[in-house]
Amino acid sequence: MKFLKKFVFTKSLIIQILISLSCFLVYSFFNYEIIDPENFSWFLKSTVTNDIQTHWISWEFFRNTGVLQFPLFANPQYGEGLNLSIFHTDSIPLAAIFFRSVSEFLAVDFQYFGIWILLSFFLMIYFSTKLINLFVKNNKLSLLFSIFFAISPLFISRIFFQQAVGSHWVIVAALYLYYKDNSSYLKWNILLIGSLLINGYLAAMVLCIFIASVFKGYSTKNNYNLNHIYNFVFTLVLLILSAYLFGLFSIGKGIKEGGFDIYGTSLLAFFNPLSPIGFQIGSDAISTYSIVANAILDPFVDFASWRGEMKEVEGFSFLGISIVIFLILILINLKKASNFFKQRQGHMPILILAILLFLYSLSSNIYLGSTKIIEYTVPGIFEPLAEVFRASGRFNWVLYYLIIFFTLTRLSECLRPKILYITLPFFLLFQIIDSSKIIKINQNELRSIPMYKEFDGGLDKIKLKDPMWQSLKFEYNKIRMYPIKNKPRDYIKLAYFASTNKMSTNFGYFSRVNHTTEDILNRELLEELQDNILSKETIYIINDDIIWELVKKNKTEKNLVGIFDGFRVLAPKP
Repeated sequence: MKFLKKFVFTKSLIIQILISLSCFLVYSFFNYEIIDPENFSWFLKSTVTNDIQTHWISWEFFRNTGVLQFPLFANPQYGEGLNLSIFHTDSIPLAAIFFRSVSEFLAVDFQYFGIWILLSFFLMIYFSTKLINLFVKNNKLSLLFSIFFAISPLFISRIFFQQAVGSHWVIVAALYLYYKDNSSYLKWNILLIGSLLINGYLAAMVLCIFIASVFKGYSTKNNYNLNHIYNFVFTLVLLILSAYLFGLFSIGKGIKEGGFDIYGTSLLAFFNPLSPIGFQIGSDAISTYSIVANAILDPFVDFASWRGEMKEVEGFSFLGISIVIFLILILINLKKASNFFKQRQGHMPILILAILLFLYSLSSNIYLGSTKIIEYTVPGIFEPLAEVFRASGRFNWVLYYLIIFFTLTRLSECLRPKILYITLPFFLLFQIIDSSKIIKINQNELRSIPMYKEFDGGLDKIKLKDPMWQSLKFEYNKIRMYPIKNKPRDYIKLAYFASTNKMSTNFGYFSRVNHTTEDILNRELLEELQDNILSKETIYIINDDIIWELVKKNKTEKNLVGIFDGFRVLAPKP
């Protein structure tokens, strides 16, 4: 019997792997080359994938850092002097630390983001199956239902282009622990630390779900004692200390940024099918995650104005055409008895939490469609929170996945399994076809260049061509740019040159920067250039017209001054 149980488990796992692989292939339009660790061509282009460039190049610097450093995930060579860590480039620290441990066995240039995408599809299927299975005691149905999580527009819109923040399976895993009886603090601690090592926003959501689970435990069992309090406090302290040791707070006040009033969601976001990224197909300015919804509602609803007014980027959360249809079916059967919703005490803490997070996600400008109905000033006591978690629209994700979970679970009560076996594959196919515009966009955005292996995995595109660089790389160990600016033009070319030659940079593309530190570094660099007191270890890149004229005026035989590959270069001769 034990052997048979093990076989069933193995068989189930294999099916989950095959399903996740199928979802990955369909929504990437069979661009399977992206999982090749030596293929960089799919994100080395000026499109929506270009954020991955900094995720990757930051890892290339990090892989050469020391194991025993503080903070543990500091990345001092990329953005030197800015006190950054790989948290601030969304390089998925969990993956980065693993691959750094085996770096000597990896290729000289290596990317793990395609692998992470595929892994995330599997983990979404895995945890959503376990979540559904808690209430739907039917393995086949649970597996079918899990696919709706993996093809949800929100997950698809993120995972291919923002792998860290797109790892929504951690939210589903947290919901699973919430609903699973007797989930230990150890499991919560592992999930909390794991989510922290993926993305700060996801860790915040998992923490909120954990707190809701504590309230759930108290309300349903009412037997909490001092031991529970100690464990709860220990978990909070562990999380804060981990964040400090890992380097999440290394940039000090730079962790706070403006934008809370811009990056919100709307009251109708769950039913707005427009893509949040501004994709284009030919002459189409706006793409949609639902051809059907757009066609039916377009005569009555101007979805484009919704996004135009809101500037909604972070708040996209369309449920998917099939889930919307299921919701309508459930409303029709509203009076039908439900065992699932009878457990009110178990649902109440997570529902209250999800609604509170949704209210936060609306930001300080609350929209109903394209109409701003409420605008308020964030109270001073909440300003630090709004500045740290400025992309407030993301916090509707907990309610989003709860809606999908509740909908599918309730659907299993409304319809018999035999009917669901027939209808669910149809609705899965229907939703895939309905989002075909997005799949077509993914086809173009994720496409690798032909015969990319013959072009060094696509790296030829970002290699500096002028022969002068080959002589400079032996004489200098720093590249410093003036003025320091987040995401300067063609930064990836210089950053790649620096990383391959063990040089440091004071520039790059970062999610957060301490602007006070940045100003201080700019002033110090300006004084060096104005006084012509230059470091002989540094190649200076000048992006200021006035300073460039001064550099040319002060040129001597000891200094190399010229324009190479479009960069204005000052290199003091050693």
